[in-house]
Amino acid sequence: MPEKDNIKNRNIKLSVAIPTYNGARYIREALDSIVSQLTGISEEVEIVVSDNASTDETLEIIEEYQTKYSFIKYFRNAENLGPDRNYDLAVRRAKGQFVWLLSDDDKIRDAGINKVIDVINKHPNIAAIFMNYESVTPLNCSQDCLCLNGNEFFYKTSFKNGLVSSNVIKKSIWENIETSKYFYSNWIHFGVLIEALSTRPCFIVSYPFLLQIGAKETRWGENGSFFYVGLRLVKIFKNMSKYGYKKNIIKRGIFVIERGYPKYIPLAKAAGLKVDANLIKEVVGLYKSFPSFWIMDLPLLLTPSMFYKIAYRVYKMGLFKKMRKKLRGQMS
Repeated sequence: MPEKDNIKNRNIKLSVAIPTYNGARYIREALDSIVSQLTGISEEVEIVVSDNASTDETLEIIEEYQTKYSFIKYFRNAENLGPDRNYDLAVRRAKGQFVWLLSDDDKIRDAGINKVIDVINKHPNIAAIFMNYESVTPLNCSQDCLCLNGNEFFYKTSFKNGLVSSNVIKKSIWENIETSKYFYSNWIHFGVLIEALSTRPCFIVSYPFLLQIGAKETRWGENGSFFYVGLRLVKIFKNMSKYGYKKNIIKRGIFVIERGYPKYIPLAKAAGLKVDANLIKEVVGLYKSFPSFWIMDLPLLLTPSMFYKIAYRVYKMGLFKKMRKKLRGQMS
């Protein structure tokens, strides 16, 4: 690589890395939300698109943008390597000091890029930045704050870091972690954060600069497999003690997943989740210390799938709404 390019790369403070697979439907919005904010700072920021062998028009869209913006880099995998390996490649292909992993169906609100650059300038020794987004889960802090370690960080972020786009991490730290242990988990970003923040400072941005524009549940997996994806994250949480995390923090993380089961178990079973003795043994091992598991989750898992499939079909047809409307009409 020419020396001129090496000098330029050292000036890149932030890489916005977009791992994508068949993202043509939304990726224009994601790109537009970034490039519209780069006036005056384009030499400090790059966009890196890591394409997991898309079969749609993703390539053509990126090529169109590359004719206008030289700071957009495009890499294409020869085959679909799965999300974790593509996230890993996206970070390693980046040249910035920090890397913001952004899903192809999310976008950054105005001033979000400048906010990250400002945090990096003020706190160059932090390991990661959490960028907030609107959700039913609130932060345990009302304003931006510097956290001294992961215990404080995960408590205040309420473990919302599961959304990959909420994470900005120092590239050198990511590269020094054995990331391959998280391949095929769907949670490589969370595993890296847990290791990286165990003894390092990090920062929370409280304003919701992130905006989710795409589907939120369909990419978890078909045939109810998203339930297994959640179990993999619980297993990662269980290993947090190896990195010095407190028991109450680990339990908080596990509860974040478990509290969603009254909603997700019926959805998973309606989608075709197979519940057998091995699955029951696995979830009992993970949740046996949670009373709510025995009272609510286990009975939901053991309820026949046909019940959920019928209920879901009725719900999709809108019969519940029609019946409620009819009853209101009779009562008025």
